[in-house]
Amino acid sequence: MENNKFNSFVAQYRNSIFGYFPGVDPSSDIAPKVEKFIEAIHALPKENRYHKLMSGLEAMLSEQLEFVFQLLGDGVYHHAVSKVKKEIAEPISFRRELVKRYAIDENFYKSIKRADKVVKMVRG
Repeated sequence: MENNKFNSFVAQYRNSIFGYFPGVDPSSDIAPKVEKFIEAIHALPKENRYHKLMSGLEAMLSEQLEFVFQLLGDGVYHHAVSKVKKEIAEPISFRRELVKRYAIDENFYKSIKRADKVVKMVRG
């Protein structure tokens, strides 16, 4: 069964560097190669590469969490947030210097807070 809502949602990512994430192309079960994603990042102008990548990833995370809430409800949303936090904890702990320099953890939690704000607004 094809999920038209999800297909419409991920269509926004297909024409950007985020088109290299698994699931963005619903017609393919093959995960895109990481090398292609890295090439796309290096093709961005150096002056705004970091900003474009991080702001895009932050927006993508909060939008997808909001979509989980809208499609599957509050319980699944909270489970997804918890799972994302667990998965990011280890990489953040190993790269503390890099995380601090680029405020990666702050940006990560800002994305989750943005999704939480939308969920609270919708619930009333």
